[in-house]
Amino acid sequence: MRVIDDITSFIFVDDTPVPADIIIIPGGSNPELTERAANERIEGGTMILNIGKHPAQVIERGVYYYSPQDYPRVSAYDLKDIVEFVTYEWANGRSTEIICADNELLEKVYDCIANPEAFLNMTLPEKFDAPGCSCAHNACFTEFVYHATDLPSAKQILSSGMLLSAVKAYGKTGEEIAAERSDTPWNDPDDFFEYIMFGWGNCVLGDRVTITDNPEGEQDEEHFRQGKGAGIRFYFRYEDLLNHPGATFDGYHCIKIKDEINLQELLYACVVPEHYRSILEPFIPPELEPKAHFLPQIGLGFAEWSARVYDLCKGDNI
Repeated sequence: MRVIDDITSFIFVDDTPVPADIIIIPGGSNPELTERAANERIEGGTMILNIGKHPAQVIERGVYYYSPQDYPRVSAYDLKDIVEFVTYEWANGRSTEIICADNELLEKVYDCIANPEAFLNMTLPEKFDAPGCSCAHNACFTEFVYHATDLPSAKQILSSGMLLSAVKAYGKTGEEIAAERSDTPWNDPDDFFEYIMFGWGNCVLGDRVTITDNPEGEQDEEHFRQGKGAGIRFYFRYEDLLNHPGATFDGYHCIKIKDEINLQELLYACVVPEHYRSILEPFIPPELEPKAHFLPQIGLGFAEWSARVYDLCKGDNI
Protein backbone atom coordinates (compact mmCIF):
# COMPACT_ATOMS: atom_id res chain seq x y z
CA MET A 1 0.00 0.00 0.00
CA ARG A 2 1.47 3.32 -1.13
CA VAL A 3 0.45 5.30 2.00
CA ILE A 4 1.98 2.79 4.41
CA ASP A 5 5.14 2.61 2.32
CA ASP A 6 5.46 6.39 2.39
CA ILE A 7 5.00 6.53 6.18
CA THR A 8 7.53 3.75 6.65
CA SER A 9 10.06 5.58 4.50
CA PHE A 10 9.49 8.76 6.51
CA ILE A 11 9.87 7.17 9.97
CA PHE A 12 12.63 4.62 9.39
CA VAL A 13 15.91 6.03 8.11
CA ASP A 14 19.32 4.52 7.51
CA ASP A 15 21.37 7.57 8.43
CA THR A 16 24.26 7.00 10.84
CA PRO A 17 23.40 8.43 14.32
CA VAL A 18 25.38 11.54 15.27
CA PRO A 19 25.41 13.77 18.38
CA ALA A 20 22.63 16.37 18.52
CA ASP A 21 21.99 19.45 20.63
CA ILE A 22 18.24 18.79 20.85
CA ILE A 23 16.18 15.65 20.37
CA ILE A 24 12.45 16.19 19.71
CA ILE A 25 10.03 13.39 20.57
CA PRO A 26 6.46 13.92 19.23
CA GLY A 27 3.79 13.06 21.76
CA GLY A 28 0.45 11.36 21.45
CA SER A 29 -2.59 10.25 23.38
CA ASN A 30 -0.58 7.59 25.20
CA PRO A 31 1.84 9.31 27.66
CA GLU A 32 3.45 5.97 28.58
CA LEU A 33 5.23 5.99 25.23
CA THR A 34 7.02 9.24 25.99
CA GLU A 35 7.86 8.01 29.50
CA ARG A 36 9.35 4.88 28.00
CA ALA A 37 11.43 6.99 25.62
CA ALA A 38 12.83 8.83 28.64
CA ASN A 39 13.74 5.62 30.43
CA GLU A 40 15.45 4.20 27.35
CA ARG A 41 17.50 7.28 26.45
CA ILE A 42 21.18 6.93 25.68
CA GLU A 43 23.17 7.44 28.87
CA GLY A 44 25.89 10.05 28.87
CA GLY A 45 25.63 13.57 27.57
CA THR A 46 21.85 13.88 27.44
CA MET A 47 19.33 15.50 29.75
CA ILE A 48 15.61 14.99 29.28
CA LEU A 49 13.09 17.82 29.43
CA ASN A 50 9.71 16.22 30.11
CA ILE A 51 7.01 18.89 29.70
CA GLY A 52 3.61 17.98 31.11
CA LYS A 53 1.36 18.03 34.13
CA HIS A 54 3.58 16.54 36.84
CA PRO A 55 3.09 16.32 40.63
CA ALA A 56 6.21 18.43 41.18
CA GLN A 57 8.64 20.43 39.08
CA VAL A 58 11.96 18.75 39.81
CA ILE A 59 15.10 17.35 38.22
CA GLU A 60 15.51 13.72 39.17
CA ARG A 61 18.07 11.32 37.69
CA GLY A 62 18.67 13.23 34.49
CA VAL A 63 15.03 14.17 33.83
CA TYR A 64 13.61 17.67 34.28
CA TYR A 65 9.89 17.27 34.95
CA TYR A 66 8.70 20.68 33.87
CA SER A 67 5.10 21.62 34.71
CA PRO A 68 3.68 24.76 33.09
CA GLN A 69 1.11 26.12 35.51
CA ASP A 70 -1.64 26.15 32.87
CA TYR A 71 -0.55 23.12 30.82
CA PRO A 72 -0.88 22.66 27.89
CA ARG A 73 -0.91 26.47 27.63
CA VAL A 74 2.39 28.14 28.48
CA SER A 75 3.33 31.63 29.58
CA ALA A 76 6.29 33.66 28.38
CA TYR A 77 7.98 32.85 31.69
CA ASP A 78 7.52 29.12 31.10
CA LEU A 79 9.16 29.50 27.71
CA LYS A 80 11.97 31.50 29.31
CA ASP A 81 12.69 28.58 31.67
CA ILE A 82 12.67 26.10 28.81
CA VAL A 83 15.00 28.17 26.62
CA GLU A 84 17.38 28.77 29.54
CA PHE A 85 17.46 25.06 30.35
CA VAL A 86 18.33 24.02 26.80
CA THR A 87 20.91 26.82 26.53
CA TYR A 88 22.56 25.85 29.82
CA GLU A 89 22.70 22.18 28.89
CA TRP A 90 24.26 23.00 25.53
CA ALA A 91 26.87 25.24 27.22
CA ASN A 92 27.81 22.31 29.48
CA GLY A 93 28.19 19.82 26.66
CA ARG A 94 24.87 18.01 27.02
CA SER A 95 22.14 17.59 24.45
CA THR A 96 18.50 17.92 25.47
CA GLU A 97 15.84 15.36 24.68
CA ILE A 98 12.41 17.04 24.78
CA ILE A 99 9.31 15.01 25.60
CA CYS A 100 5.81 16.45 25.41
CA ALA A 101 2.50 14.71 24.71
CA ASP A 102 0.99 17.90 23.28
CA ASN A 103 2.27 18.35 19.74
CA GLU A 104 1.10 21.95 19.41
CA LEU A 105 3.02 22.92 22.54
CA LEU A 106 6.04 20.95 21.36
CA GLU A 107 6.07 22.95 18.12
CA LYS A 108 5.89 26.22 20.05
CA VAL A 109 8.77 25.13 22.28
CA TYR A 110 10.85 24.22 19.25
CA ASP A 111 10.19 27.64 17.67
CA CYS A 112 11.27 29.44 20.85
CA ILE A 113 14.47 27.42 21.11
CA ALA A 114 15.28 28.33 17.52
CA ASN A 115 14.71 32.04 18.33
CA PRO A 116 15.84 32.42 21.96
CA GLU A 117 16.87 36.09 22.16
CA ALA A 118 13.57 37.53 23.41
CA PHE A 119 13.31 34.95 26.19
CA LEU A 120 16.91 35.06 27.40
CA ASN A 121 16.68 38.84 27.92
CA MET A 122 13.23 38.91 29.51
CA THR A 123 12.68 41.09 32.59
CA LEU A 124 10.74 39.41 35.38
CA PRO A 125 7.80 41.08 37.14
CA GLU A 126 7.71 41.56 40.91
CA LYS A 127 5.39 38.57 41.13
CA PHE A 128 4.07 35.91 38.82
CA ASP A 129 1.24 33.52 39.53
CA ALA A 130 1.97 29.90 40.36
CA PRO A 131 -1.45 28.31 41.03
CA GLY A 132 -1.26 24.90 42.58
CA CYS A 133 2.25 25.29 43.98
CA SER A 134 2.89 24.27 47.59
CA CYS A 135 3.73 27.75 48.93
CA ALA A 136 1.19 29.84 50.84
CA HIS A 137 0.93 32.57 48.20
CA ASN A 138 0.20 30.62 44.98
CA ALA A 139 2.74 32.97 43.42
CA CYS A 140 6.49 33.52 43.17
CA PHE A 141 7.89 36.83 44.43
CA THR A 142 11.06 37.94 42.69
CA GLU A 143 12.50 40.62 44.99
CA PHE A 144 14.41 38.09 47.12
CA VAL A 145 16.06 34.73 46.59
CA TYR A 146 17.53 32.40 49.19
CA HIS A 147 19.87 29.47 49.66
CA ALA A 148 18.99 26.97 52.39
CA THR A 149 21.47 24.75 54.18
CA ASP A 150 21.76 22.52 57.23
CA LEU A 151 23.16 23.47 60.64
CA PRO A 152 26.74 22.15 60.23
CA SER A 153 27.13 23.92 56.87
CA ALA A 154 25.65 27.15 58.27
CA LYS A 155 28.32 27.20 61.00
CA GLN A 156 31.06 27.08 58.38
CA ILE A 157 29.38 29.65 56.14
CA LEU A 158 28.85 32.20 58.91
CA SER A 159 32.24 31.79 60.55
CA SER A 160 34.04 32.20 57.21
CA GLY A 161 31.80 34.97 55.91
CA MET A 162 31.63 33.19 52.54
CA LEU A 163 28.87 31.21 50.88
CA LEU A 164 30.60 28.61 48.69
CA SER A 165 29.63 26.12 46.03
CA ALA A 166 29.93 22.48 47.04
CA VAL A 167 33.11 22.14 44.96
CA LYS A 168 34.71 25.07 46.81
CA ALA A 169 33.38 24.07 50.23
CA TYR A 170 34.48 20.42 50.13
CA GLY A 171 37.59 20.76 47.98
CA LYS A 172 36.38 18.04 45.63
CA THR A 173 35.52 17.93 41.95
CA GLY A 174 31.95 18.00 40.72
CA GLU A 175 32.40 14.43 39.51
CA GLU A 176 33.43 13.26 42.98
CA ILE A 177 30.51 14.97 44.71
CA ALA A 178 28.01 13.72 42.13
CA ALA A 179 29.26 10.16 42.66
CA GLU A 180 28.87 10.50 46.44
CA ARG A 181 25.29 11.74 46.02
CA SER A 182 24.26 9.35 43.27
CA ASP A 183 21.78 7.60 45.58
CA THR A 184 19.83 10.79 46.36
CA PRO A 185 16.58 11.55 44.52
CA TRP A 186 18.12 14.66 42.90
CA ASN A 187 21.18 12.98 41.30
CA ASP A 188 22.37 16.34 39.92
CA PRO A 189 24.87 16.67 37.05
CA ASP A 190 28.52 17.28 37.96
CA ASP A 191 28.50 20.98 37.03
CA PHE A 192 25.63 21.79 39.41
CA PHE A 193 28.06 21.47 42.32
CA GLU A 194 30.19 24.32 40.96
CA TYR A 195 27.35 26.72 41.80
CA ILE A 196 25.41 28.11 44.75
CA MET A 197 21.77 27.48 43.90
CA PHE A 198 18.81 29.67 44.84
CA GLY A 199 15.03 29.59 45.03
CA TRP A 200 12.54 32.47 45.12
CA GLY A 201 12.19 34.08 48.52
CA ASN A 202 8.81 32.53 49.38
CA CYS A 203 9.48 29.06 47.92
CA VAL A 204 9.33 25.93 50.09
CA LEU A 205 11.74 23.84 48.02
CA GLY A 206 14.88 24.85 49.93
CA ASP A 207 13.63 23.25 53.14
CA ARG A 208 12.38 20.20 51.28
CA VAL A 209 15.88 19.65 49.86
CA THR A 210 17.52 20.26 53.25
CA ILE A 211 15.25 17.83 55.07
CA THR A 212 15.71 15.21 52.34
CA ASP A 213 19.45 15.37 53.01
CA ASN A 214 18.90 14.98 56.77
CA PRO A 215 21.25 12.17 57.91
CA GLU A 216 18.84 11.24 60.68
CA GLY A 217 16.35 10.15 58.04
CA GLU A 218 13.53 12.34 59.39
CA GLN A 219 12.24 13.68 56.11
CA ASP A 220 8.51 14.35 56.32
CA GLU A 221 6.58 17.50 57.18
CA GLU A 222 5.58 16.21 60.61
CA HIS A 223 9.24 15.96 61.61
CA PHE A 224 9.78 19.42 60.14
CA ARG A 225 7.01 20.79 62.39
CA GLN A 226 8.96 19.37 65.32
CA GLY A 227 11.98 21.40 64.28
CA LYS A 228 13.91 18.44 62.89
CA GLY A 229 15.79 19.13 59.66
CA ALA A 230 14.71 22.75 59.26
CA GLY A 231 17.18 24.72 57.15
CA ILE A 232 19.00 28.00 57.72
CA ARG A 233 18.17 30.51 54.97
CA PHE A 234 20.56 33.02 53.42
CA TYR A 235 18.59 35.77 51.67
CA PHE A 236 19.79 38.09 48.90
CA ARG A 237 18.15 40.67 46.69
CA TYR A 238 17.66 39.20 43.24
CA GLU A 239 18.81 42.43 41.57
CA ASP A 240 22.08 42.32 43.52
CA LEU A 241 22.86 38.79 42.36
CA LEU A 242 22.07 39.67 38.74
CA ASN A 243 25.18 41.87 38.84
CA HIS A 244 27.42 39.15 40.28
CA PRO A 245 30.05 38.01 37.73
CA GLY A 246 29.15 34.37 38.39
CA ALA A 247 25.39 34.76 37.79
CA THR A 248 24.03 31.89 35.70
CA PHE A 249 20.58 30.71 34.58
CA ASP A 250 19.72 27.08 33.98
CA GLY A 251 15.92 27.16 33.62
CA TYR A 252 15.50 25.24 36.88
CA HIS A 253 16.84 27.50 39.62
CA CYS A 254 15.75 31.13 39.48
CA ILE A 255 19.46 32.03 39.55
CA LYS A 256 22.71 30.40 40.61
CA ILE A 257 26.15 31.82 41.30
CA LYS A 258 29.48 30.27 40.31
CA ASP A 259 31.97 29.53 43.11
CA GLU A 260 31.34 31.99 45.96
CA ILE A 261 29.53 34.97 47.49
CA ASN A 262 30.96 37.38 50.05
CA LEU A 263 28.28 37.67 52.75
CA GLN A 264 29.37 41.04 54.06
CA GLU A 265 28.99 42.53 50.59
CA LEU A 266 25.70 40.96 49.46
CA LEU A 267 23.81 39.18 52.27
CA TYR A 268 20.43 40.73 52.99
CA ALA A 269 19.39 38.47 55.88
CA CYS A 270 20.21 35.15 57.48
CA VAL A 271 17.06 33.63 58.97
CA VAL A 272 17.54 30.91 61.58
CA PRO A 273 14.96 28.77 63.40
CA GLU A 274 14.85 30.01 67.01
CA HIS A 275 15.72 26.59 68.47
CA TYR A 276 19.13 26.80 66.76
CA ARG A 277 20.01 30.13 68.42
CA SER A 278 22.31 28.85 71.17
CA ILE A 279 24.11 26.57 68.73
CA LEU A 280 24.63 29.06 65.91
CA GLU A 281 25.10 32.43 67.62
CA PRO A 282 28.77 31.78 68.55
CA PHE A 283 29.60 31.34 64.86
CA ILE A 284 28.15 34.68 63.69
CA PRO A 285 30.88 37.33 63.21
CA PRO A 286 30.17 40.86 64.53
CA GLU A 287 29.79 42.34 61.03
CA LEU A 288 26.97 39.90 60.23
CA GLU A 289 25.11 40.10 63.55
CA PRO A 290 22.70 42.84 62.34
CA LYS A 291 21.68 40.57 59.45
CA ALA A 292 20.99 37.46 61.56
CA HIS A 293 17.37 36.91 62.59
CA PHE A 294 15.90 34.15 64.74
CA LEU A 295 12.27 33.12 64.28
CA PRO A 296 10.17 30.45 66.04
CA GLN A 297 9.72 27.55 63.60
CA ILE A 298 8.50 24.64 65.71
CA GLY A 299 4.86 23.91 64.93
CA LEU A 300 5.02 25.36 61.41
CA GLY A 301 4.86 23.35 58.19
CA PHE A 302 6.83 24.09 55.05
CA ALA A 303 4.41 26.66 53.60
CA GLU A 304 3.73 28.41 56.93
CA TRP A 305 7.43 28.73 57.72
CA SER A 306 8.25 30.03 54.24
CA ALA A 307 5.50 32.64 54.49
CA ARG A 308 6.68 33.79 57.94
CA VAL A 309 10.29 34.12 56.81
CA TYR A 310 9.32 35.99 53.66
CA ASP A 311 7.11 38.38 55.64
CA LEU A 312 10.13 39.16 57.82
CA CYS A 313 12.27 39.95 54.79
CA LYS A 314 9.55 42.14 53.28
CA GLY A 315 8.93 44.00 56.53
CA ASP A 316 10.41 47.37 57.41
CA ASN A 317 11.84 46.07 60.68
CA ILE A 318 14.68 44.03 59.22
